[in-house]
Amino acid sequence: MGRACRALADLGTIDYKSGTCAQLDAAIRRHVVTQANQARNDLLVRRMDEAGCDLVFISSHWGCRPTHEWFQGRVFSRSGANAGKVVTDASGRRVTVGRLSDTGYGAVAGLCGADCGHVMYPFSPGDTELPDREFASQEREFGRTGAEQYALTQRQRALERKVRKAKREAAATREAGADDVPSRLALGRAQAELRAFCSGNRLTRMPGRERAYGVGAQLRALTAMIRANEYKVTDKGEKNRYTVNRRVVNGKSYPARFEAMPVTKRAARGLYEVTMRILEDRDGTDGERMVAVSWETGKVVADTFGAEAMSRRAGFTKSQAEKILSEKGGVAIIHNHPESLRPSFADIRTVAENRCIRASLVACHDGTVYCVTDVSPDVIVEFVEARKKIIREDPDTMDSDTIDSMATDVIYQANEVKKWFRMKAIGSPRKSG
Repeated sequence: MGRACRALADLGTIDYKSGTCAQLDAAIRRHVVTQANQARNDLLVRRMDEAGCDLVFISSHWGCRPTHEWFQGRVFSRSGANAGKVVTDASGRRVTVGRLSDTGYGAVAGLCGADCGHVMYPFSPGDTELPDREFASQEREFGRTGAEQYALTQRQRALERKVRKAKREAAATREAGADDVPSRLALGRAQAELRAFCSGNRLTRMPGRERAYGVGAQLRALTAMIRANEYKVTDKGEKNRYTVNRRVVNGKSYPARFEAMPVTKRAARGLYEVTMRILEDRDGTDGERMVAVSWETGKVVADTFGAEAMSRRAGFTKSQAEKILSEKGGVAIIHNHPESLRPSFADIRTVAENRCIRASLVACHDGTVYCVTDVSPDVIVEFVEARKKIIREDPDTMDSDTIDSMATDVIYQANEVKKWFRMKAIGSPRKSG
């Protein structure tokens, strides 16, 4: 199914002659299930022809399609020659044989047609026991009829389609390099709705029907555990190039950006809280603040509040660094970028050189959030070599900051293949200066 969906991805949907259409994954699943069922029944017919067996009975299940309910659990003549005869099953029950053609066998809406879950079995009078058609025990246990059960399962199918649609939209958003937080929040709401519906009606969830085939890895839903608007960046009046985008950072989806980062839930909560403090403190200025939070608890381990803010850089004191090094389980650090630039090489190197720092995040004033993790020490060597090469090619005309910026560009470009570090960005990523 996955290979078929990827091969047909450009089509978008499958259109049927009846005028209806379906998403690729739903259409292909229906086709695969239907073809497998029909192949099974075709093979059965061949074996029955060889054995000279004309009578068949149809399987039976509670909550089947209403239009199929009449023929399940009954006996039919494949040729029609034995139609109308009365036969007895192994339990002594007497039944009248019907014509298999009356079931619509092979037609789209009939027995073994599209999405039909019924199968045929050979029937031997006096030896075969027919399945139950009344389902009294199920109706007593669940307190509903088979028709009501079918209606509930159809509602479940609709909710499953909603989940698959949310997964496709989230995957498409990520593939386009856009902010996937809103679509993943929508996925979380769709899954929660399905979960509550199944639980409330004693229905079994079917993960295979919730999978969006052909979209690659199934994205994790976001549940917005961090409440939006719990913290706010207030309007300080005059705006400049360093002004925080309050519409974004005070919005409902901003807290979920931290949930989506590869950090623990408690660290995500702590990082969001201190980020709002940082942005409120540094709004409209080029100064930076840095905070370290516990990887395990999310509590603040060290911060630079109270100290004089430095332009476009931040760092901890020696005593703060010692405290970070001794923190059980390590820390995640975060600082702001007033010009909303991507992480500098210094931000990347910090993770490479300090095993206690498990993630380095950057909160930009435009609302973009970056997270750097899993940095190989090899990247430091590569950066030094890139810097040397740039100096050799133009030794006189560039200052140190420009050389660092160019070398960082080289590292970012090479990292797409070398994978020296992982970086996740949610928002509107911009290059570093």
